[in-house]
Amino acid sequence: MTFPLVTTGWLADNQPNKNLILLDASMSKVIGREPVVYDEPVFIPGARQFDLERDFCDLNSPMVHAFPSKEQFTREAQKLGINTDSIVIIYDNSAGRAQL
Repeated sequence: MTFPLVTTGWLADNQPNKNLILLDASMSKVIGREPVVYDEPVFIPGARQFDLERDFCDLNSPMVHAFPSKEQFTREAQKLGINTDSIVIIYDNSAGRAQL
């Protein structure tokens, strides 16, 4: 894979791949924008929650949504099953606002 964006067709074809890690990075609050709120959770089946507001954020920083330390990021990524062989796909509910 050489292009950073994938199509829904690519995702459907590759979902059986054991190295594929699908992450839902939807946020409950998006600074400067109204969050997308659903009556029921909406996610792609098999996706794991990529919590940018808690697990992947330095909560001790005075800055909002500060990057975590390398150690925190590594620990949380490993909890999600991410390793050096992983193909990681991240999506969110805010039109691409969760950029890494």
